[in-house]
Amino acid sequence: MIHLPCIPRSPLSLPVEPAQRISRALRQLERERRRYLDLRLAPLELCGDLPLILLTLSQYPGVSQEALRTHLCLDKGNLARLVMRLEHMGLVERRRRADDRRQYALELTDAGRRAADEARAALRLWQQEVLGELTAGQEAMLLELLGDMLDKSAALLPR
Repeated sequence: MIHLPCIPRSPLSLPVEPAQRISRALRQLERERRRYLDLRLAPLELCGDLPLILLTLSQYPGVSQEALRTHLCLDKGNLARLVMRLEHMGLVERRRRADDRRQYALELTDAGRRAADEARAALRLWQQEVLGELTAGQEAMLLELLGDMLDKSAALLPR
């Protein structure tokens, strides 16, 4: 059985249902991960979604901006601004795709690869600290439960 940490009630002391506790715990974990990465990567001026973009580009070099947007579930305009920022920082290059001149292929520069390596190392440290006490079975169970929740939530939305 999975035990969620006791999440403090709001100052209003309203009762919180179990489903709300799960949602709140997931949101809080995401916020804490972002804060941790923001602090660790501050010397590189990487914050918010920038590290995730670099990590994705290091895993999928040459991906289109549209595929990146879909993969990271980001707004089109917001992603365009973030990619432009990474370009100005000298971490990403945009090149027209040979197979479709309307799209750009995104590639990391050498500096971008080094920054992605730093982001990967910081993320690994966070994961080790947060997930370090879980057994392999607990981790598998957690992933299965979260996967089931994602599948059910996706089924509720129109395609």
